[in-house]
Amino acid sequence: GAKIIIQKENTPYLKYIPKMYFSKEELNAAKAMIPKSNKKRICMNIESKDLNRCWDRKNFIELIKSLCKNYQIVLLGTNQDYNKSITDKFKKEIVNLVGKTSIRETAVIIKESELYIGNDSGLSHVSAAVNTNLINIMLGSKVDILNDEKKSKVVKLKKPNVKRVLKTTKMFLE
Repeated sequence: GAKIIIQKENTPYLKYIPKMYFSKEELNAAKAMIPKSNKKRICMNIESKDLNRCWDRKNFIELIKSLCKNYQIVLLGTNQDYNKSITDKFKKEIVNLVGKTSIRETAVIIKESELYIGNDSGLSHVSAAVNTNLINIMLGSKVDILNDEKKSKVVKLKKPNVKRVLKTTKMFLE
């Protein structure tokens, strides 16, 4: 079944969380890629190498519509074609960094954000490594491989829905 994994800041997502460290130059260069905003920042990644693990794009579109007025949304990932339905629809409302950052730049951008929301992918692990709050939408993944349920809050849903993700987002950011 599908699951949403929720990680609160300073709560282990993995049993053995890797850590990432950055030079001042790396921090400054990545921060310069994001326009200044007074809004809290949410990073999103709608990709996963396995398409069976991807939450439907229409759900992400609904989620972004609901969040973009009050939060700065930064879309991350590598596949510009896969993200096109979102980047075309939200040209002015989001910061589109799809295909424009290295993995280390992406990690800094996630680190400098209040929350990461995405499909089960490598960027979920990056979020854990930089200690950023995380909503990891898991479709067809085995949670016990990724998660130490004793140390992090786990919400198991048969069908993750936008309303539940919005509620969880607000829990982290308000």
